[in-house]
Amino acid sequence: MQSFRRKLAPIDFAANQVRSLELPRNYALRHLDLWLDGTATIAAAATAGTPRDSSPAQLIKRIEIIRDGSETIKAIDFETLHRLTQRRYGVRPRIDSLPSGFAQITAEPVECHARLNFAMWPGHFRPMDTMLDASRAVTLHLQVTFGAAADIMDDAFDGTVTVASVQLKTQTLEAMEVPADWRFNDFKEHLLQKQVTAAATEFTFPNLRNGNYYRGFTIVTRRNNVPSNSILNELTLKSGTKVFAKVEAEHLQFSNRLDSQVEFPVANDSVNRVYLENVATGYYYLDLCPDGRLMESLATAPLSSLEFVMDVNAPGGNTDYVYIYPEELVLAPIKASAAKV
Repeated sequence: MQSFRRKLAPIDFAANQVRSLELPRNYALRHLDLWLDGTATIAAAATAGTPRDSSPAQLIKRIEIIRDGSETIKAIDFETLHRLTQRRYGVRPRIDSLPSGFAQITAEPVECHARLNFAMWPGHFRPMDTMLDASRAVTLHLQVTFGAAADIMDDAFDGTVTVASVQLKTQTLEAMEVPADWRFNDFKEHLLQKQVTAAATEFTFPNLRNGNYYRGFTIVTRRNNVPSNSILNELTLKSGTKVFAKVEAEHLQFSNRLDSQVEFPVANDSVNRVYLENVATGYYYLDLCPDGRLMESLATAPLSSLEFVMDVNAPGGNTDYVYIYPEELVLAPIKASAAKV
């Protein structure tokens, strides 16, 4: 098996429009590296607001991989994909975001990178088991839903933003000469979301059982479209009376920091400590394969049900949402051995 990289045609930004790029189907896909860049201008006269988290990423609302016209393999927003890449690889991908505040800027460079995985990331025992067999697809497309220029700023912003020369650039990593008997398992990612309207000790995401396997779950909490640690207190993953995880949200973030080896230092805080080591605000990862062996994934077929039950705080006049990004594995059937003569 040999590696092969190729540069694909760029996709030009088109506000609030959907654009599609046909992906190569010669070999197996290991990952796509995505690079968004361009410039942004904030006009004079704004009086409030500041850029959102990973602000250039807000220009892309959704990244999708669609196979054979209708089957969605991936569906994820670019901000979360950027942060997932950070956790999976232990370093934040390159980003050139806007400066804080709402002051006038002209043609400020903006840039954001992320990696869309098909094969698993480092730390897995057999990462290539989930490569995407592009050669067997009739069609395979990268579909991008763009946002608007103003989306890079928060809800308090009252000015005008324009962007120029914005493109999404894509590079593949593929595998050539894959053995003919390779067992390709699909690694799917998608989004579930639910609004928090009141404090609750049983805020649920039911009906997660689908007959497939779960490698893990990323949970993101956003208040007024900004990641927040003020929403989630505790989460439980269970099937009936059988509990697979029951964890305090803040402690889960502490574990995530150690497991991913990602640092979030804050220099010279308000009490003049040189560094305050932080966590990824609003992000929680429930790892069901801590040893990197996909055989430890949670099989849903034998379960009667599967649900998340969460303890959440009242929004207090804010707009609060919980988002769940399942890492779903669809195992290929095991090929029957040839009959012995």
